[in-house]
Order: sequence, then structure tokens, then C-alpha cells
Amino acid sequence: MDYVVGGGVSGITVADRKGARVIEEKAELGGIHAPVDLGVLKVPGEPVLSDSVCGDFNAIDFTPRIAFEKDEYLEEKICGGSCPKWLTLSNVRYLVLPKFERHSWIRARVRRIVGNRAFTSLSKSLEFDRLYVAAPPQELGLSGGDYVSAAVIIALVRAWDKDWDIKVSGDTSKLYTRLIHVPFGEHHLLYVEKYYRNYPPSWDRIKSDVKRFEKLDLDLISIDFRYRIIKYGILIPGSYERVDLADNVRLCGRFADWTNPGFCESIRLAQEC
Repeated sequence: MDYVVGGGVSGITVADRKGARVIEEKAELGGIHAPVDLGVLKVPGEPVLSDSVCGDFNAIDFTPRIAFEKDEYLEEKICGGSCPKWLTLSNVRYLVLPKFERHSWIRARVRRIVGNRAFTSLSKSLEFDRLYVAAPPQELGLSGGDYVSAAVIIALVRAWDKDWDIKVSGDTSKLYTRLIHVPFGEHHLLYVEKYYRNYPPSWDRIKSDVKRFEKLDLDLISIDFRYRIIKYGILIPGSYERVDLADNVRLCGRFADWTNPGFCESIRLAQEC
């Protein structure tokens, strides 16, 4: 039996291509894009905004109004080096709507790999013929690299009256980095993102900054909102320490070469794994 560790978009793409079974520890498939329940409806945990259509996903035309604010300081504020191209979302043409319901998976965490066995949080290990790893390798006891995490507030708001849909800010006086408004059926979604290296900021502090600088009081305009952490939001290229793996174990997706591809590039990498 072949398995894929990691139920994100890359892991699911590999599983479909190889006929493998997914092992995922979270309650939902989709990785950073896994659905989040806002009570009224489920929404993507991170919007999939792309400059092209790819993969077996639905996509709708979406040309957001984008405002940049001191974006020349983004690298200094976030990455300390070269930031990924997708961070500014400057070429968005589509809103992609991934669906993961058709997939089944084993809900477990893989703790380590020994020989042809994956030792998990279940009461027994899983024997595999081939194992594809589309999850952070250090989570499996393998060497990994440096990364920047993201704290994200997802708010379902009552209305939207701003003259922008996406604001990207390199202003170091503002806690948030990106504000993303996405129409979602009859609803309006607002994603407030803060990238950080060491300690996640409190959501009260993030909301306070959004209210102070953007005149958006989330407590007043929101129907509901959630706060989540994306641990491996941006990978730092060149920081990954490669390890020798067995012939039947292979890293796939962005963690294979520790880079930050866009959505369609991630699909391509997973298909080639």
C-alpha cells in the first residue's frame, strides 16, 4: 500500500496521481486552505487566488482592486530576504474553490518513519510500499528549514464599502501585512494576515490595528470570525538541511525543495512527484 503524509492540496494531488491513501492529522483536508466553519457557512481557511486555472478545481473570475502601501519594505518586514511573488497578489485573475469532500483519509499524525513503517498516533504502525511526504519534514522527525508563520483572522462581515479588495502593507507600524476581501456568494469575507517569526500576536492587537488604521471595527461589522495560525506560511529558501531518505520515501510539493511556489506551480510540482 502507498501512502501520502499530508492532506493539503499537494498531498491530495499526489494521492490522486499515485492511487495512494492520505494520512492527515487535522479534522479537515486541504492544508492551509482547509475549510473553516463560521457557523453560517464553511469558508476556505486561506483564499486561493491565482493568475491561472489549474488542477481539478472550480474557478471564478475575480479581479480585485489592489492597494499597495510601502510594499518596498515587505522583505524587511516579513522575510528578511527574498519574499515569494504570490505575497503581493498583484496578478490575481481567479478565485479558486477547492473541494475535498470526495477524498477519504486516515486521520493520524505520523511521528517517525523507520524502514517501511510509519509510526503514527494510532495504536499501530502502517506498513507501506512507497511513502510520499507532502508535509513539513521536521514534523516527522526529519530535518527541515527555517520559516515564517502567519496569524490569520477570518471574518464574515455584513457589508463592504472600501475602494480596495486587497491591501498589502510593508508599513512596520502596522501589525497586519495583508487584508483580503473576497465576495463569497451573498457574503463578504475578510482575511487579516500577520506574518511573524517568533511569537504569534494576539487577535485583539490585530483587530485594534485594523480598527485604528483602516476604520474597520471587526467586533461591530462581523457576523462571525475565527483566528488561526498557519505555521509554515513562508519557507526561507536555502535554509533547508537535506537528509538521505530511503528509496521508497519521497518528499513532494513545496517542502521537497523548500521554496514558495504559487498555487498552480504547487499543483505542477505535486503532479511531477
